[in-house]
Amino acid sequence: MVVALSMVDSNELTGSIPDEWGELRNLEQLFLAGNNLEGPIPDTFRAMTSLRYFRASDNDLSGQLPTELGKMEKLEYLYLEENDFESQIPTELGELTKLKLIHLHGNDLTGVMPEQICRLMDDFVLSDLKADCEEPDPDVTCRCCTSCE
Repeated sequence: MVVALSMVDSNELTGSIPDEWGELRNLEQLFLAGNNLEGPIPDTFRAMTSLRYFRASDNDLSGQLPTELGKMEKLEYLYLEENDFESQIPTELGELTKLKLIHLHGNDLTGVMPEQICRLMDDFVLSDLKADCEEPDPDVTCRCCTSCE
């Protein structure tokens, strides 16, 4: 049984994330940072209900942040910074009641940080939230971010 998959630190992986990885239901850690991966996060990832740590920063991932991420009930750490995601931040991320960290800066996300996510900060569940909310002209309006880029 595979519980961790690590392909980080500029292994120069290219292409998209395989849909089949969503079948790794017992996977707890997935490290994909620092590669040249592109395209969306597969919808099949909603089945990865054991995933606790997902790091896919510093790639060329794009599209919308999938609402299906909100189904990953055990997720604690979500690093998606420095990609090409274009959308608003899904309110479904606020359903991740074990989430301790979210890094979303360095994308093309817009709008308002969902109140459901800010409630995780208010309840002292989430302790590290970064987005592109730096003044004077923020891409994301965020009342609860711990750091703005």
